[in-house]
This record gives sequence, structure tokens and C-alpha cells, in this order.
Amino acid sequence: AIGYDEIPSLKDLTVSIRTAKKPAKIVLQPEGKELKIDYQNGVSKVGVSELAIHSILEVVL
Repeated sequence: AIGYDEIPSLKDLTVSIRTAKKPAKIVLQPEGKELKIDYQNGVSKVGVSELAIHSILEVVL
């Protein structure tokens, strides 16, 4: 069971980010894991297996 003060991580997400051009890379931080980018029609999509509360996606153009 999860405690009242715990926030569970999200799992198996597809994140879509509108970008003017294909990013050089998208990195899940703070893990430093570079994600595979699917870029089509101004939208970059990445799959994220697990996103914790303090995780961010760093988009490097």
C-alpha cells in the first residue's frame, strides 16, 4: 500500500512535445538516459518506462 504522503511513479508513458525541428536528443533526468525520438510533423514523441516525481525530460535542440 502507498502511504498518504507518497506519490507513485507513472509507468509506460508516451510523451508528445511540439518542437519546431527534431531535437538533437531528449534525455530523462536525473538518470541521464537518452530516449529514442519519433519525430513527425513538428511533434517529438518519446517513450518513458517510468517517470518519478522529480524526473524531467531535457529537450536539447
